[in-house]
Amino acid sequence: MIKFAYTILYVQDVVKTISFYEQAFGFTKKFITPDNSYGEVISGETTLSFASKALALSNLKDGFTESDLNEKPFGIEIGFTTDDVQATINKAIEAGATLYVEPKEKPWGQHMETLSDLDLIKSIKKKKKVDECLQELIDRHSGIYLIYRDWETDRKSVV
Repeated sequence: MIKFAYTILYVQDVVKTISFYEQAFGFTKKFITPDNSYGEVISGETTLSFASKALALSNLKDGFTESDLNEKPFGIEIGFTTDDVQATINKAIEAGATLYVEPKEKPWGQHMETLSDLDLIKSIKKKKKVDECLQELIDRHSGIYLIYRDWETDRKSVV
């Protein structure tokens, strides 16, 4: 079985980035290498890792496209869920994040705000119970049938 284990973000300053994630989102530093080129934070089941751009270049012989806050974001986001979106956004902005996209509510009831951190774009999503989201979809779009899986109980349902 293959399991998604970690994401590595290439950043200018690993120590500064980990400090930002501790302050902005309450994550805990797992470790930083002695040369400060790589580090990880405890962020739930999937490890969020940071590698210096110099380390990335040493591993990727043809280089890579570097993130640049003055350019359009990459076609990827790192998403976090929270029960209190506004408090999380406020804390992240106090730590140095910038609101990148105004708050949105998706048709299924999920609230989303997008921030830029020190190097990349992140999104914060309000956690909602699957059943609440499905009921809102049904209320808005009657006649649509959905099949979903509750990953915690492995229960499959047709709505």
